[in-house]
Amino acid sequence: MNNLKKNPRFLMSITGGAAFQAVFWLFPVFMIYQALAQFQIIPPALGSYFSVAAVVTLPLSVWVVVRRFGFFKCLNLFCVKLLFLLITMMLLLSMNGYLSGVNPEINDYHFRSGIRFCSLFFVMFSFGLLKDKSKYLLYLFLIGYSVFVCLFSTAGTFVLPALVLDGYVFELDYQQLALVYLVILIMLLPERNTNQRLVLYLVTVPAMLFIGARSEFFALFIIIFVVELSRHGARFIIICYLLLVSLIVVGAFFINNIDLSEYRMFSIFSSEGDLSLNSRKSLQMHALRTIAEHPLTGDYSSHEPGAYAHSALAAWVDYGILGFILLLVLVLGPFFSLMLKYHRQYRSPFWIQAFSSVAVTVFLLIFAKSYTYSMVPVAIALYCVFRLNLKKHN
Repeated sequence: MNNLKKNPRFLMSITGGAAFQAVFWLFPVFMIYQALAQFQIIPPALGSYFSVAAVVTLPLSVWVVVRRFGFFKCLNLFCVKLLFLLITMMLLLSMNGYLSGVNPEINDYHFRSGIRFCSLFFVMFSFGLLKDKSKYLLYLFLIGYSVFVCLFSTAGTFVLPALVLDGYVFELDYQQLALVYLVILIMLLPERNTNQRLVLYLVTVPAMLFIGARSEFFALFIIIFVVELSRHGARFIIICYLLLVSLIVVGAFFINNIDLSEYRMFSIFSSEGDLSLNSRKSLQMHALRTIAEHPLTGDYSSHEPGAYAHSALAAWVDYGILGFILLLVLVLGPFFSLMLKYHRQYRSPFWIQAFSSVAVTVFLLIFAKSYTYSMVPVAIALYCVFRLNLKKHN
């Protein structure tokens, strides 16, 4: 038994199995659970499931990092230290909120966000350790799930009306589902050939459209652009230009002849405006007023539960100017670092995965998401993986 434990192949096999379990229970099982619960095939006994899975898989993911990468090697990166500082601030602020009488829903949200950040950061290392067979199975799963979404969508959406079961209200967590789509695509696309990527585009784009998470839907095209530009270079830019001109022509005709107000994905083009966008503008203005009144320290409890600014400004509201600067350095540091390495590393799957995730994070923090958005730890983890592999081969 001791000889087995000293065998490197045995240890790698155990670590690889643990990595697969962490990824499997956090991502594919979440997608299956959401669909089954929505169609009332199983009861939503675990809520939305993702928070539960994040807690359960966290020890497994940490163990994988310790065994395969070395925990302190990861922590040596400045951006990783900043990420864990942000996580610590989330947890401490939520605990202080519990003690000082802040609305428990706000504290719960920040505490769960901190745990979710930890879990997603570590599980992305496990994702990178999956064997080719496991990645191919995940590729087939994503295709099958996307076809399922397309087939079972009605009236232009996959999301059914909320269910009320014994006082608990369950509704498809479409934003988290769309996020999981983005994470899986970021990991799969750089390692697939042209035909396999095309198949993924053909099924995942309409599936994301039916899921209805607009921010993630637009972010998907950033990922596609980065991947295809890295694979095809200048030819892809020319093709994109021609496609863009064609889409503008077709889109102009489409918008002028069809009422888009009934479809959430396209309601932003409605002449009457979009309820969600109007609400976000109001929240943004409230955040700016809070920042003007408390520029140094912010005001953690200045908004109702869920009524936070859908941009990076939310960090300024909650943590003051230092928290906002921390967030900017955390995401823009890796962004510019990866940009500087473009000419030497743009064909590396590790670079593509890291840059895709960081670019999406920057885009969403500007236009649509708070600093608690789950793509933040994903991006930092993939940047960390890129840097570790860069050191390994230099």
